[in-house]
Amino acid sequence: MRAALLLLLLALPCRAEEGPPTEQQRLEALCGALRERIEGWMGEGFGRGIPVQVVEREWLAGFARDTERRLTPARTLAMMQMLAERLHQVPEGYDILERQIDLFRKLVAGLYDCEEDRFFVVAGMAQGDLREFAITAAHELVHAHRDGNTDFWERTLRLASLDSDAVLALRCLVEGDANLLGNAFGVAHLSERPTGEVLDLVARSAERSAQEFRDSMNGPELREFPAALREMLVAPYTDGEIFAAALYRSGGGAALLRAFRDPPRSTEQILHPRKYLADPPDEPVVFRGGDPSAALGEGWSVGYADTIGELELRVHFTPLLGRGRAVRAAAGWDGARYHLCIREGSVPFLGLVSEWDSEQDAWEFAGAWAEWAALRDGRRSARRLRPGGWLVPTAEGDVRVDVCGTRVLVADGLPAGREEPVLAALASAER
Repeated sequence: MRAALLLLLLALPCRAEEGPPTEQQRLEALCGALRERIEGWMGEGFGRGIPVQVVEREWLAGFARDTERRLTPARTLAMMQMLAERLHQVPEGYDILERQIDLFRKLVAGLYDCEEDRFFVVAGMAQGDLREFAITAAHELVHAHRDGNTDFWERTLRLASLDSDAVLALRCLVEGDANLLGNAFGVAHLSERPTGEVLDLVARSAERSAQEFRDSMNGPELREFPAALREMLVAPYTDGEIFAAALYRSGGGAALLRAFRDPPRSTEQILHPRKYLADPPDEPVVFRGGDPSAALGEGWSVGYADTIGELELRVHFTPLLGRGRAVRAAAGWDGARYHLCIREGSVPFLGLVSEWDSEQDAWEFAGAWAEWAALRDGRRSARRLRPGGWLVPTAEGDVRVDVCGTRVLVADGLPAGREEPVLAALASAER
């Protein structure tokens, strides 16, 4: 009798009227419904559980900062900071990582953690109407599904130390795919319409959607961030979505999946999807050698060397030359590699070797670099056309831009008397 009474007392709380669902419960219900829709359209399951974890905004910002510092060597972060300052993309002393975290803190609503397969949601995002958050949740769950079935995270880490343009191209695919599909899954869930019908509509309107997203990043609360920094953060979502939409229109979901198996290898392929879809694809020229540090003189060494792609060149030119001119200057890119050289007490030297689709493209780029170099000093008239290229005296040293057919050499920040050996060293780079 006492045992029966105890069981009755234990059961009583369960029979009491339940209160409204908690934020956690509402999120889990939403994600469960979206998972079913994603699995139904993708044709395969997630392969693993994706727990939802509600966290404070500050905690998530700290998590993002710690992850970046753990995955990117401190020296690499320092050299990237130096390069951005040398290219006048940010003011001197501007802490890029911390400002990126500031931007992340303002904008983030949720984040899929690729390493631990968790979906973090900022507290309060699901307390009111879930309609807006459904798009974010679908976006992050597309990441989770793709990561579980195509392992894009591991490939990104392997590429990171080899070719930053290829990494950026992969990021554009990953974020563009999640933008395209996430928008479709979220809208289809909220409107109870067939996923395929909504996805066709979303794919057709990708360019308009991308422009609206880009415009939203130019709002008053974000104007304090340098234009180049904003554009590099936004491009994977905007240009990536346009690329993903082009793939979807060319071959549906199967074409998107193939891109994860055989990803684009340059941002040129992202910006011009037909170059990726061609048979064979238009592959980038890869340069080896061309280190100019010894030719610069005693004490110089290479701080960092990497690929610079069409998308980054477009972003680089935009603030001073305007978007239209920047697009034309970067178009026709076929491959480029830079060496950032350093010496104690000297302005860093930037040497670049690039290949272009045509001589006209090469001259367009060369003229744009020379004009940009003059404008950064506020002296457009400082450019001097010379046989085979341009010479621009600047506060950071002479800038020489040489055109040799479809190849362009840039020596930016030349020490006095070192022009010819430095240009010869850059010219020694092999395809």
